[in-house]
Amino acid sequence: MLGWNGTPGAGDIFTAFEDEREARDLANKRQALHREQEFRAAKAISLTDFYSQMAQGGATDLNLIIKGDVDGSVEALSGSLAKLATELKEGSTGSDYNQAALMMGRADAMAKGGVEGSAAMYRDSAALYEKFAAANKTSPDAPSALFNAAIAYDKAKDPKKAVAVREQLVKDYPEAKVLQQTYLLLGANLATSREYAASAKYNQEYLNRWPDSPQRCVAMQNLGVALQETKKPADAAAVYLRFANDPGCGAEDPNTTARVLYSAAKMQAEAKKTADAKKTMQALVALKGVTDPVAKSYQADAKDRLSKMK
Repeated sequence: MLGWNGTPGAGDIFTAFEDEREARDLANKRQALHREQEFRAAKAISLTDFYSQMAQGGATDLNLIIKGDVDGSVEALSGSLAKLATELKEGSTGSDYNQAALMMGRADAMAKGGVEGSAAMYRDSAALYEKFAAANKTSPDAPSALFNAAIAYDKAKDPKKAVAVREQLVKDYPEAKVLQQTYLLLGANLATSREYAASAKYNQEYLNRWPDSPQRCVAMQNLGVALQETKKPADAAAVYLRFANDPGCGAEDPNTTARVLYSAAKMQAEAKKTADAKKTMQALVALKGVTDPVAKSYQADAKDRLSKMK
């Protein structure tokens, strides 16, 4: 028969018409219905889905549709994207960097799914990041490569290597954008390893360099603990009081504030600074918004101690 653009499927209904127009109308309706069904069956993919597939070794290409309303804008944008794609594949970051990122993504997927071997893959990823940084010391991507290597070692539960890489980053790239977060992570790493003197050093340096950072509250807590552990109670108490009096720290987290005030008051009392201890305990008792049972018990104890001071 003439006029068919394909063979019918099994079970298709064959309908005969005397009028060619009726036949064409029915054929057009069936084609429109088929296209609609195919469209509905097609599942859109998000960037998150695409990254997940890429991390698992699946998708490697992302197709884009570029729309523009000004002459030349589409050409300029497509040219920039083509250049970026070439750089990502061949040049600016390098194959080791890209391979390390893919391995880190795969390791994350393995860890999330409970698959064995994620720690080894994290270590391999870290080694590739370090390799890239060593071979491209002047590259603007070298600091981020070391930063990512340390994160990979953290995830592989290898804190000594994480500390070593972060200390190298601090030494080699003192002005890197990732340095601020690196100092904070170093302080936490060293405290976990019970190297409190070194932890205090990095947390103090963090506060000196970035006193208004949103994460200063974390640095103050970590510094207070490190100073307390290194037998410097007066310095630790001063840091805890600084935390409590900082509107962005004390008022935002009353439960933590209660804990640090209690610790500060105890250290002041042990140092025979009774007036300072009394003032700190009064601030603790007056603190509003405390909900944690332990923090509430500290308030109650401070209230009882104050009653005995009268």
